[in-house]
Amino acid sequence: MDSGHGKRRMNVEGDRISDLPDDLIHKILSFIDIRDAIGTSVLSSRWRFIWTSKPYLNFSSENFDKLSKFSEFVTHVLSRRNNLSEEIMAQKLLPELGVLLELEKNIIKINRARLELGEAQVENYKQNAKMNPKFYGNMAQIKDVWANLDLQLQRRKEQASLIMSKLQLIESLLTKLPASNRAKIQLYFSSMCVEADIVISQIADCMRIECDLNQILSSVCFHVLATTLEPSS
Repeated sequence: MDSGHGKRRMNVEGDRISDLPDDLIHKILSFIDIRDAIGTSVLSSRWRFIWTSKPYLNFSSENFDKLSKFSEFVTHVLSRRNNLSEEIMAQKLLPELGVLLELEKNIIKINRARLELGEAQVENYKQNAKMNPKFYGNMAQIKDVWANLDLQLQRRKEQASLIMSKLQLIESLLTKLPASNRAKIQLYFSSMCVEADIVISQIADCMRIECDLNQILSSVCFHVLATTLEPSS
């Protein structure tokens, strides 16, 4: 009974330590040798990479009989720390990219519905232009049509650029990783590339439809403007 109670108490205490913020764990690790700090990475997934984000590393040559061995150890630790840091960043960016792509898919659905409605309203726009030529048949209205298009295209361009920028950053991180580390997340990255290609293609389709509709609306305005200014017989 006591043994079981002791194990439960140790588990609770262990969870409490793991729940501490990173800066406090870094403070705890600062009191132990770097090799022991690295050894904590086997405790749990929470501790796996925590030592790589320490703001400082404590190296001591006391336990090395040769300076060359100590130098090799330092080089190995720094190299591993950099690789793990880049792997952590890539693993963090990939889910963020996934959320961004899903958000953009929903926005595309809304835009497509709006564009389909716009196609259905073109005839109404033409009829309204005939009924109210003074409102539709002027350059101010034509400029408003194109100004609205510019805002829509700029937003979609920014979204496509954001997606490509995140992919480029992840790509740069993966190229710095050893092949064994890179292989762990290559499949995830590849699937994100496929998703990004689909989403950006859909963004481009929406932009083309938007341009086509805009051209139709502005052509109506130009036609009304031209006929309105004709001298009456």
